[in-house]
Amino acid sequence: MDNKRQGKKFTKRDHYRQISTQSQANVNAKHIDVEKFVETRAYEITAMQQALESSKKMNNARAFQTLPRHLRRRAASHNVKRVPFRLRAKTILEQQKSAMNKSPAASKKAEEKEQPIKNRRHRRKGSVLVKEYTRRQQGKRWLETHIWHTKRMRMKEKWGIMIAETPNDKSHRAIYKALHKAIIHDTSYTKTVEIKGPYLDIVKLFSGICISERDLTSKMYTNGTHIIPLILCKKDIRKVIGPANGIWQNFLENDNSKSDDMVVDSQSSSFYLRFHPGMNEQVMFQLGDQLRVMALQDVVSVCDKSLKIMSVDIYGAKATELLQSVLEFSPNKNQNDSGSKKTSISEKIWNCLRNVSDSKSVPEGLVLQLESIDPRLKFPQKMKSKKSNVPKTPDAIKNHEDMVNKEYGDTIEHLNNYFGMAPQDIQTNGVWSTGYCKQLLDSKKSEGELNSRRQNLLIPGTKLEYTKEDISIPIILVRRGPSHIIGSSHEQLPFSRDCISGWTFICPSGFVLDFWKSFVFAGGRAIGLREHAMLCFESLIPYFPECWALTESYNEYFFGSKDGKTLGQLQTEYDRWKKKPASKKENYMKKGVTSPFYPLLYKLVGLEEPQEHLKYSFMNTDQKESQLDKSFNESEPKIIAKSDPTIDPWMIVSSFELECIRKMLKPLENQTQYSDFSFTKWIEPLMQKCDQTKNSLNESMSIYSLPSQESYRKSLVRVSLLSVSRGTPTSNAAIALPEIAKDVNNDFDGESSDENSGLVSGDKNPESKKRLFPNQGSTIGYVMGGDFSYSSSKGAAIGICSLEGLYKIWMMHGVNSKDVLDLVKKTRKPKVYNFIKSRKTIDDSIFVEVCNVDGKTRRLYSLYV
Repeated sequence: MDNKRQGKKFTKRDHYRQISTQSQANVNAKHIDVEKFVETRAYEITAMQQALESSKKMNNARAFQTLPRHLRRRAASHNVKRVPFRLRAKTILEQQKSAMNKSPAASKKAEEKEQPIKNRRHRRKGSVLVKEYTRRQQGKRWLETHIWHTKRMRMKEKWGIMIAETPNDKSHRAIYKALHKAIIHDTSYTKTVEIKGPYLDIVKLFSGICISERDLTSKMYTNGTHIIPLILCKKDIRKVIGPANGIWQNFLENDNSKSDDMVVDSQSSSFYLRFHPGMNEQVMFQLGDQLRVMALQDVVSVCDKSLKIMSVDIYGAKATELLQSVLEFSPNKNQNDSGSKKTSISEKIWNCLRNVSDSKSVPEGLVLQLESIDPRLKFPQKMKSKKSNVPKTPDAIKNHEDMVNKEYGDTIEHLNNYFGMAPQDIQTNGVWSTGYCKQLLDSKKSEGELNSRRQNLLIPGTKLEYTKEDISIPIILVRRGPSHIIGSSHEQLPFSRDCISGWTFICPSGFVLDFWKSFVFAGGRAIGLREHAMLCFESLIPYFPECWALTESYNEYFFGSKDGKTLGQLQTEYDRWKKKPASKKENYMKKGVTSPFYPLLYKLVGLEEPQEHLKYSFMNTDQKESQLDKSFNESEPKIIAKSDPTIDPWMIVSSFELECIRKMLKPLENQTQYSDFSFTKWIEPLMQKCDQTKNSLNESMSIYSLPSQESYRKSLVRVSLLSVSRGTPTSNAAIALPEIAKDVNNDFDGESSDENSGLVSGDKNPESKKRLFPNQGSTIGYVMGGDFSYSSSKGAAIGICSLEGLYKIWMMHGVNSKDVLDLVKKTRKPKVYNFIKSRKTIDDSIFVEVCNVDGKTRRLYSLYV
């Protein structure tokens, strides 16, 4: 059948290709006349043309189908340049006919589609790169060091900004080891807001929306020599937004005829607020609302300068040395009439710090305004070593000691003079001025101009010298410490290491990439967000927003955004567990874990969990919850709401309250006194402290709603945990009261408690294994983040406990102090126990048990507020 059809097709083609001829020739063979010969052949010529036209119409083969056999492909390209030149015109004609046959919508879409870039040489042109990078930044913001980071780190969009999350190579252990040198982190994503207006109006504005143990009107802050750690809130000490830092800028006007107090009251100044980008919407709304309430819209202005100010954080033991090697002052700047250079007090302090080996020796919060030359002139820089020849002779040693003492004395003298200067006497460098920085950026030398200067050098590789045509870049150095991470003073625990102290380098936009490359070549190791959180964990400092529970930023990070555009950490972990088959995932219901994916913070204070959270737990119905409660010891007490259920849980973050709680947790001298202490009597010192604070507030701060006795029943406290023996806590692990009665009966035989305690490694009794995870009555808190700590060489965690839970554990340690010490003794090895007991650290410690969500282990931990 196919052969018959194929034959008909060929017959049809041959018919159109035949050329008709005349039956008789009208030509005389003897003589040929050209005109008559052509007229006679006219019929044949016409027939030949018609045959050619008809054969073209019947030719169904396209140009790509007529290629030679060695060029034919099953999936041929539509690129015209891949067709031989003799067939290219036919191919273009066929493509045009195909485009005409398309629908109007499809042809319009094809016209709107941009033509692909021709080749790599064209794609790497500067103008093409700028256009392509601008297109890729739609809907999100790139940092100035984005291209550098994309080649070395994994990028992730957070808060509308593309931020480096973690390096491509192994990082955690290597980063911790790199602390003995220098670590750098681009923090240009930090929000910077300028509040400009009269001095007293700015103080009045912030006194109602921030918690600060420091006086904003103190001279050491108003003159711009110190940065102020703050905790922003929503007109209520219980509604926390998050930590922030503030810097006063010098007064804008001077009038020498007025006294100092009158000048401060009447002059206009600027206050720069720097905070996490996750707080941006809340902070801007709160500032605007506060301005409307106080009727300061026409007096005080708020301007976002996040795109104009860039910053880099520098950590490590050699952070100061790294900055000293990159920063260099211009020799021709601030010269006197005699030609000698006039050095500012900030430069004098920075020059004196060349002899300081550790940045922790510098006062925390110090702010220095300097001007550095373009780092590209001396690129690549090398970190300067402080090692010098050790003097051997007595005279040399004495001279060396005298010189060191003189240098340290000069440093202290300069610092004291710097802190005591009047605000109008501090010399500014213009880093906050947008117009001045734009002018500097326009006069910045290009790379081509610097390369042409290098080519003219006599000796290749010589550093370029600073000339009058080169610019000086205004910068700010801030001595950063733990208090600027949490917004209040921080008490360093004895077993933790301060891994986040260092410097914050601030410069105008357009210059940070030049300094960043110099920092990298000088020996700085770059890190991402994940490593920054790891350093905070090693210091046992809560990292925002992961460890700031009950804030809006924490809810957005954990539960996702309200509009549903971004998924939270909870949704991601829950979906990962749900996708696993039943035989491959943990059976949390069997182990009594009601919420393995998020902490039950509302349950800690006796409230019901929100309905939108219950879908991620195993507490969807009252029936399930009652079945879980039956699997535990019913004799243990449960948390019952004793206060107003309308009060939401809140977290205590103010330093004066935390310090009071630390004193309240200290043991009493007489054990019989514990019977007289109820929760109400126990928090009396805290209430008195609140009353004293309330009386000390001025009128502008009277809008604070200070906590009452009822609200303290719903309060939560952030705590630190350290493993007593071994084990690593995980997120959402339960913090529970120790089961003393069960363990103290076992005699200690000198072996590890893992072989004798059912609490630590699992009892041989199968019933006790089911009860490893504590019920809600014995649970006093949850772990927000836990892991193995390199600084303490043990498992550590940052958790959150209810204030009532801390009262319970305090009562247990007071009434059953001997049993608790026996439990600690049984858990530790004899040598370790005797050594710690000799240092008298066990008697004042508080011990709790932590059970991970897998329900396999329940270990003893020491708790610190």
